Amino acid sequence: MIEAITTFDLKVLSFIHDRLHPALGGFFMAIMKVITHMADSKVCPIYPIIFLAIGIGIYLRRKKENALDDSWRHKFDFAKLGLMMGVALLIGLVICNLILKNAWGRIRPYDVEGYEWLRMIELQSDKSFPSGHTTAVFEMALVITYYCTKKKCAYWGVVAYVMAFIIAFSRLYVGVHYPSDILAGMITGTVSGILAILVVNFIYKKFIDDKIYTPIAEPLDEGEEDNAKEKTEE
Repeated sequence: MIEAITTFDLKVLSFIHDRLHPALGGFFMAIMKVITHMADSKVCPIYPIIFLAIGIGIYLRRKKENALDDSWRHKFDFAKLGLMMGVALLIGLVICNLILKNAWGRIRPYDVEGYEWLRMIELQSDKSFPSGHTTAVFEMALVITYYCTKKKCAYWGVVAYVMAFIIAFSRLYVGVHYPSDILAGMITGTVSGILAILVVNFIYKKFIDDKIYTPIAEPLDEGEEDNAKEKTEE
């Protein structure tokens, strides 16, 4: 079974190398080489850090203005999105890089005898299965889609998934992953993203929401308003 999957994987990679590379040319290859590094382990942490920094900055400004009323929790919370992305990356790192890659121990496609010519970028330092880059971009895409859909800007989720698929394809195009690595990375990323959403929602509900937001006072009805006025006059 595993041999049959590997054989199919190598046929797909050979098709990409023999047919798509000549058809699409060197310029497209240069673009793929840039895109594939957008999910490197040194780059991915930058994305949640940016959202966290923006969110914390907004929070501090509104706290200074004494404007952290309950309505604010329903607005776009950059810090919460950034935290979800960061937690997803950590979960994906554990599941993909620390557990599955070491447990499976699959060699890279260019390490298969006779397929050295597949590699179009630098040597990769870890094992092949599943794809860490694909795991990272799919967990972030899921988190972005989930959060932005709740905030009625779901189109950003579409953008995130389009980028995730392009980056995943780039790993095949430059010859450093098998198609089955990519599929496994999509699944691992989705699972990691779901777990991150559950964890962060729990943390916010338990420790954050009610501590940083001031509830909005409910409007008084006419009778209560008159009583309040009488007490004030006394």
